[in-house]
Amino acid sequence: MYEIEMMGDIVNEGWYDSDVSPKRIKNQLAEADGEEIYIQMNSGGGSTVAGSAVINMMRAYKGTITVHNIGISASMASVIQAEADVATMADNALLMIHNPWSMAVGDSADMKHQAEILDKIKASLLQAYVRKTGLSEEKVSEMMDKETWLTAQEAYDLGFVDEITTGQKAVAHSSLDFFGGRELPEQAKAYFKQTKTETNMSEEQKKTLVNGQMVIIAMTQNKKIPWGEI
Repeated sequence: MYEIEMMGDIVNEGWYDSDVSPKRIKNQLAEADGEEIYIQMNSGGGSTVAGSAVINMMRAYKGTITVHNIGISASMASVIQAEADVATMADNALLMIHNPWSMAVGDSADMKHQAEILDKIKASLLQAYVRKTGLSEEKVSEMMDKETWLTAQEAYDLGFVDEITTGQKAVAHSSLDFFGGRELPEQAKAYFKQTKTETNMSEEQKKTLVNGQMVIIAMTQNKKIPWGEI
């Protein structure tokens, strides 16, 4: 079995070892040469263009590909996982789907044009979730509109993953950079609080837990990870 790590930003050009770029994945798929592939994933997402390239290479690969979420598969990372032959998830991991977003400048015509592009990108990404889960387009679209966070059990029940495994408890940290500086949703905070009670914590970690400012860093080596495009 050939193993691949997807534990960083999904980018067009990779600068760091953890970056998930089409070029790196292409080289690794070539090395695997049809062998069964196991991908460990812990990614907050990134470029939809780079992610689509990765997906298309995965589709063309002649062997079976399993993507296992060991911490988080969010945004474009969750789309990549949905396109795997087999999608699995640790019991303490999280999965998140939302609408694609971008930045634009210009007049009203430019803004309308950008909105049209985002709608087309969403339509493409939405189909991956629909194929994987069997849910209706309307249901998935609503979930994306709301930015939906799912526990492993919720993801399994809805069809986003095929299997739940027993995972190592995640470590909490006070940085919110993993989530692009945005406040962690209450659903995610509640889940982390429940999980952390089963984990040995220092007093400082307990203080951080009370503040509710947490992200998964167990498999990211405390690296700051922005959201990117999705």
